[in-house]
Amino acid sequence: MFSWQYAPERLPGPYAFWITKMSHMDKRLLSTLRAIRLDKIHFGQPNTPEYATQLMDLCSELGMDPSLGDIGRHDILPCAVVHQGTFNNCEIHTLYRWMQGFLVSTGIYLPVHLLPALLTPKTFFSKLQANPIATASSTLLAPARSSAFLASYIALSWYGICCWRSRIMPAYMKLTGRRYTSNVVDNIYGPLLASFMCGFSILIEKPQRRAEMSLYVLPRAMYSMWTRVMSGRLSRRMEIAGETLMYGFSMSVLLTAMMWKRGMVRSSMQGLLGWMLETPKTKKQHGQHHNKGKTSELVSKAAESSLPAVKDKDLFATV
Repeated sequence: MFSWQYAPERLPGPYAFWITKMSHMDKRLLSTLRAIRLDKIHFGQPNTPEYATQLMDLCSELGMDPSLGDIGRHDILPCAVVHQGTFNNCEIHTLYRWMQGFLVSTGIYLPVHLLPALLTPKTFFSKLQANPIATASSTLLAPARSSAFLASYIALSWYGICCWRSRIMPAYMKLTGRRYTSNVVDNIYGPLLASFMCGFSILIEKPQRRAEMSLYVLPRAMYSMWTRVMSGRLSRRMEIAGETLMYGFSMSVLLTAMMWKRGMVRSSMQGLLGWMLETPKTKKQHGQHHNKGKTSELVSKAAESSLPAVKDKDLFATV
């Protein structure tokens, strides 16, 4: 999230585009935030036309007073502009973002969770007839939980910035008696707090889903950190070598798990790697070993169940 706010080029293109779409944040606000970070904007002072009028144009489109977006007139950007004309109160605006995110997320997650029922309608309707309340509630609860997760992710991202600029910094300025402009207030700590807070939304999901989503996000975070370290410091040849080493290490872990701990690998990846790497002969041998293991286990269980119960006294007498 921090990379998306300040350096979206450090993320995969479709991933950054998806975050931008779900955030519902105007590009001019993002441009202003990034310009503050790069020290291209100075509040309360004349600025270049590129940045001086973009928020005024945003206010005009939203039906607000254009002077609210005049960064040369204000020391601190009003919350009404940051909220894009929705609500002045930060908490109510956060609730609005949550509801907006929940509705949009439901349109994404509901078809995904209903897809198994549509693909196997007979199985689904048989479960529905056998236990209608439990089946219907579990079918609807899963997309509701996922939608609540994504809505909370979006809302906490917004509220982290709002909390810093309208709650924490005013209290700090009142305590110290100092006055700061948006060049300090909106620089880095608000987005950093927002990036930290939004991660707690994963607690809404089930533990199994948390692990899956962590594994989904982790490679993108590593990619962002890698591009941040490599930008302008090492040659392209070193960058390619580093990417190759990272790929080789990741693939070695995956193949080791396939060899010794196959149960830790997802079934879809097992099928793909099995199709790519295993020959018909090795597949047959693997199946024979698997069947032998099952057979020996069944034989041992049958033998244990057929043995007569022996008391301790009889056992010692036999010895």
